[in-house]
Amino acid sequence: MAAPPVPFMPLPFPFPAPIPAAKAPQRTEGPSDPQKTLYVQNLNEKVKLDALKRDLRAAFSVHGEVLQVYCKKSVKMRGQAFVVFKEQESADRAKDELQYFPLHGKPMNIQYAKIKSDDTAKLEGTLEESKKMREARKAAEPKPEPLKVSKPDPMDVGSDDEDATSSAKRKAPDATQPKAKKVKASAPAAPSAANPFPFGYYPGYYPGAPPPGMPAQEFEVPNSTLFLQNLPAGTTQEALQGLFQQYPGLKEVRMVPGKSDLAFVEYTDESQAAVAKNALNGFKMAPEKEIRVTFAKR
Repeated sequence: MAAPPVPFMPLPFPFPAPIPAAKAPQRTEGPSDPQKTLYVQNLNEKVKLDALKRDLRAAFSVHGEVLQVYCKKSVKMRGQAFVVFKEQESADRAKDELQYFPLHGKPMNIQYAKIKSDDTAKLEGTLEESKKMREARKAAEPKPEPLKVSKPDPMDVGSDDEDATSSAKRKAPDATQPKAKKVKASAPAAPSAANPFPFGYYPGYYPGAPPPGMPAQEFEVPNSTLFLQNLPAGTTQEALQGLFQQYPGLKEVRMVPGKSDLAFVEYTDESQAAVAKNALNGFKMAPEKEIRVTFAKR
């Protein structure tokens, strides 16, 4: 008799709509065929492994039978996990439904694993073959060559004299080269009639603002609206809402007509917008596709 599924407590975040498969970015490495094992990234590293494995199993078990959840303590595997399903349809459904779903305050990035897990191979009766292929793949990987350090020849009598001569040549100045002129660092300009504001202060600019003449695009003025760039093809408004609503104060997400890679996200105030900007700027919504989050120009 099969064990009853683990009850899943719904979180106060709606599931974002998946990116259409036809427009999703193509994988640049690994197998093209879907796997029953899912590779989950961007997990909260502050959560203990036991609690993280429990919550991952609860979330993914909604979409089918989960054979195993793998999380490791190593630095290389922090914030990552593998979830192994029994059926391929369950893995496909979980990948689509849970993509960018915020677990413990961070949206999950889910991809198919590059290789078949031992649990799946054992069920299919191909465990030994899978292990042999894995060993062959490791053997084929290029190994770094050891660093070669040349040792001095003790029978070389003239080596000490040559080293002393070459060292003296390096220390001796070259008479043919012109001497470099010493440039004194100029002190900050004192107040004057032309500029009564000392030390680079300009009226109308708060401390830390760029002086007049600096291009506007190099400086961001904090405000309550964020500007998103470099979004993956096919990104929907619902997906962005699921990504940004984990940070308090979200008011609206606006897509730019005719520009699928641009969008605006508005918060209640600039401090809430700054929290979301610092957390999600550079976030990978797709493999090798980092979004850019900046304050919108006013």
